[in-house]
Amino acid sequence: MAHFLSKLRSNFNSPGTQRPGGLRLEHLWAVIVLASIFVMVNTHPIRPHDFWFHLAYGRIIAETHSLPLADRFSFSMAGQPYESEAGYWLAQLGMFALFRLGGPQGTILVFSLLVTAAYGLLLLMCRMAGVGWRAAAAGVLFAAVLGSSNWNIRPQLLAFPLSALSLWLLEKIKTGTHPWRWGLALMVCMAAWVNIHGTYFVPLAVLAFRGLEAVLRALHERDYAPMKPLMISLVFMLAGLLLNPRGLALPFYFARMAQSGPVQQLVGEWQPPVLQSLDGATFFALLGLSIILLIFARRGVGLAELLGFLFFGFMALRYQRAIAWFGITQAGLVALSIDRILARSASARPGVENRRLNALVLGLQVCLALASLPWLRAYWPLVPAKKDIYARETPILAVANLQVVLPAGNVYSELGFSGYISWAGDTRYKIFVDPRFEFFPPVLWQEYLQINRAVPGWQSLLDGYNVQALVLSPHVQPDLIRAALNSPAWQHVPGDDIAELFIRSAP
Repeated sequence: MAHFLSKLRSNFNSPGTQRPGGLRLEHLWAVIVLASIFVMVNTHPIRPHDFWFHLAYGRIIAETHSLPLADRFSFSMAGQPYESEAGYWLAQLGMFALFRLGGPQGTILVFSLLVTAAYGLLLLMCRMAGVGWRAAAAGVLFAAVLGSSNWNIRPQLLAFPLSALSLWLLEKIKTGTHPWRWGLALMVCMAAWVNIHGTYFVPLAVLAFRGLEAVLRALHERDYAPMKPLMISLVFMLAGLLLNPRGLALPFYFARMAQSGPVQQLVGEWQPPVLQSLDGATFFALLGLSIILLIFARRGVGLAELLGFLFFGFMALRYQRAIAWFGITQAGLVALSIDRILARSASARPGVENRRLNALVLGLQVCLALASLPWLRAYWPLVPAKKDIYARETPILAVANLQVVLPAGNVYSELGFSGYISWAGDTRYKIFVDPRFEFFPPVLWQEYLQINRAVPGWQSLLDGYNVQALVLSPHVQPDLIRAALNSPAWQHVPGDDIAELFIRSAP
């Protein structure tokens, strides 16, 4: 008995032992990647662009129990129909309910969990394809790096878990086991997506490429049985997309919105990536790396995989906001290529395992994830921008002062401030323009830019719209701030370095 206990003790203390099914080093790669994603989103402050505007619309939907059919936030387009609201209403209502229940900290936490779950599903899909843990983690890291610039809390972020879920459901239907059950789940997923954001084309494109490959194979082999899962997927997907307030009209509206002149010219996300920016340089580097991996993997690439890589790669080269979808859709292909390379490498051989060290690393990751919770991150040795719940460009003090000196009225503001003004003012303040670039006609954007640059005639434009307050950014509108300070028509209200407030002087 003593000999047995001695042997058991020596086996436990030996770093080279590992019980079957226990935590291994290869598992930690996946844990570290997913924990890092969770921490990154948890420490991402809420930026004012898009968030407050959608929250304000969600409040209207919750209070009126109906979708607003006309604009309520601007004085330049007051009462005009706002069509794309039908494509965001579910996200807006959900964001408002979440914010009311959990506050900003709870909102950040829920979005962190959803984003982490999205990349966790990508990891699971890689494993379903037979990819090793290390290669699967590398593929997920590839997708996460390309998507990280889009992790601000807004409706688009809710499309991340929906995209991963839809791709996972397509794989489940493809297996042929309970296809109708998984098809029904896909219909629910697409119905939610079409009422949250306009990026529901992602699984449609993937399915189209798979369908083309299957049709060509069926014609060549005279075997049409593999077409059945694809048809089931298509039927349920289209049925889900029709479950929106505008039916078939909604997809056509989003297509027109993508071609809008103001959207193409004024929104950085809708412009091509450039090497001069960090996001652009990262994309080009990972795009080149993915091509190199595909070449060195010496693995045959199917027609659907090739078309998907080319299509989403082209979209990412055309629009910066498509870079995230390139990462999500190509994560599996990158993981398969890495797995193929590792299989030929000596480094793919299992190494010596140390259970205690593995458990220690796992515990550190769990502690790091818990410490990143929005309620605790202020105590971290982080840069101030990461400690703040709201990003520093949120005009909290200026809008608070505005509510004191002006109960209601028309407000000209820096574009990024407009959403917070609409939220805090609860429709009492009407703004000139906001980030709904497709909604405001080009002439209004021209006038906005003329005022923004304080070109001659800026004061006459403000007079014509009966603007009673200015909320300006010292970093974006220094010329207009100087002009307002030198104009007797405006009275400066002292604030902070985030936003300058001006109230129209008495006649």
